Amino acid sequence: MIFASNVGADSQQVQRLSSYVITNLTQFRDLIAEMKTLGDANNRSVYDALEFLNDKRTASEQGITILEARTGCENKKLAEKRKRDQAQKTAEKRDIEKFPFLAKVS
Repeated sequence: MIFASNVGADSQQVQRLSSYVITNLTQFRDLIAEMKTLGDANNRSVYDALEFLNDKRTASEQGITILEARTGCENKKLAEKRKRDQAQKTAEKRDIEKFPFLAKVS
């Protein structure tokens, strides 16, 4: 429980952190450093770290960046565009495999 006292966490927070594989002070400090690189320089509490980890997981599941997940609607449009672009690239690859003798004129 030294880790819990070092980061100011209760047992439930320590359990949640461990579900994200944050089990020691070094890993927690690395997480805070990652948060700083994304503009969360003032957020160093366990609560903020858990919120960040949750947003990071959500972003990963949705195929977007954490910044997009945090900013919401505006960046949701960007993510939809990225998905459409990816679908178009997939269709183009499929067409190239299907019709390799056609040249694309640009």
